[in-house]
Amino acid sequence: MRADPRRGISLLETIVASAVMFISLVAINQLLTSASDQARAVRDRSLAAQVCHSRLNEFACGVFGFNSQSGECEELPGWEWSVDAQQFETEGLWKLRVTVKKSNSTDTTDQAVLEQVVLDPSKRGSAADQPPTSSSTDSSSGSSSGSSSSKTTGGKMKYPFLPLAA
Repeated sequence: MRADPRRGISLLETIVASAVMFISLVAINQLLTSASDQARAVRDRSLAAQVCHSRLNEFACGVFGFNSQSGECEELPGWEWSVDAQQFETEGLWKLRVTVKKSNSTDTTDQAVLEQVVLDPSKRGSAADQPPTSSSTDSSSGSSSGSSSSKTTGGKMKYPFLPLAA
């Protein structure tokens, strides 16, 4: 006589399959958490680098004076910036080191640093500077030479490329 073929699955097979599924779900969850943390860290470092570059440009344009300064980042809550300015080998050139890092953090992966030699804006002039005008009959010609006044808004610039903090 032939034995009847086995029907269905045993309790042991069900427990093993459930354990394998549970272990794989835990592993996938850990991978997603790790990927999310890494994406957040990359985003923060990218925004810190943008703020760092913007601060460097502000110093190069003359918004701030060439001295060592620091402050809170309005664009990135919980982050702070600092600038170390030193006179370079040539007069009129300054070596700027801009650092943007998380407040109260000693971890070097939570910061962005840019270093650049820039020309003192007071030495180079500006596009808004007018050449000396002679007191001849040039003023009677009816055309204006673009007498727009250039005003500094004084202080902080807003960065439209940074997302608002949630």
